[in-house]
Order: sequence, then C-alpha cells, then structure tokens
Amino acid sequence: MPWLETDPVTERKRFIMEWLSGEFAVAEFYRHHEISRKTGYKWIARYEREGPEGLEDRSKRPGNCPGAVEPDLIEEAIRIRYSRRQILGARKVRPRLVEGSSWTVRDLCRFLFDPAPDGRIGVSVFYAWIDARGYRDAWDYTVRFKQKLRQDALDKVELEVPEIDWDAWHVECASASS
Repeated sequence: MPWLETDPVTERKRFIMEWLSGEFAVAEFYRHHEISRKTGYKWIARYEREGPEGLEDRSKRPGNCPGAVEPDLIEEAIRIRYSRRQILGARKVRPRLVEGSSWTVRDLCRFLFDPAPDGRIGVSVFYAWIDARGYRDAWDYTVRFKQKLRQDALDKVELEVPEIDWDAWHVECASASS
C-alpha cells in the first residue's frame, strides 16, 4: 500500500500525544500540524476536560429546536379545532389554547394545514361521531374545507368513539318511524 489513510480522530490523538511530549515550540507545533492556534487550544482543552473521549467527533445538531411543539399542545389544538360543529381556524384556536403557549397563528396554520399539491384545492374528509340525543342518535359526517389536514396530526390524536348498542338503536328507530 503506497499511501496511508487516517481519520480525523487518529490525527487528533497523534496531535495530543506530540503535545504531551513537549518537543515542539507552540507556534512550530501548530504550523507542523497545519491547524490554527484556536483549533489546537480547543482540542487540548477537550482532552484535559474529557480525556481521549473528548477527541471523538461530535454531532453538529443544535441542542434545541425553537419551532418544536409539545405533543399535548398539538392534541389540545386539534381538540379545540374540532370541538364545535363548525371547524375553527388558527385565529380562533390560538386564544383558546393554554395560557403562556408561544404558538403564533402562523405556527398553527403551518401545523394544522398542509397545502394541496399542484396548487389545487385540497379536500379533507374527517369522520366523527356526533351524539346529539344521548348514545342512540349517532351519525358520521364529512367535512370539506379548502386546505387539507396533515395526516400525522390526526394520527397523534385519539378520537373517543362512543359505544353504541346498535340493536337497541335499530329497534327504537323502527318504533319511532311506525
């Protein structure tokens, strides 16, 4: 093999081993490894603080996501949105949310709605049980609106479907119609 391949972690360990030996002057040492002083001091500080594990590669992923939303707030927003016969939009859902939440109307629209592909009007079908006169009078209905709900938002919410005694309901409907 005419060449030798190394990875950055191996080079950092070699850098630290030479630094610990103390053979080079500081400026010459960094020039020899072709790194800046700032980078050299960073690796030395990590080695002193964490040992050899500090020389490993780290994720560059940010520690937090300012746009992230707690799942309970998502469920609450969807519950409020569908709590009435008429579906509420983001501007009416926002004031009803928990006090102190940092959602804006734009955040709610971004989460609750997904534009239809190709600029067409999206159609979403949402089935729900309506219990108008106790457990007997239940039916499903279809709600159409101009923007489509994100499927993952609906997947996160568990809808409570009432248990219906269909035999008793059928008998009562038959007796009511005669």
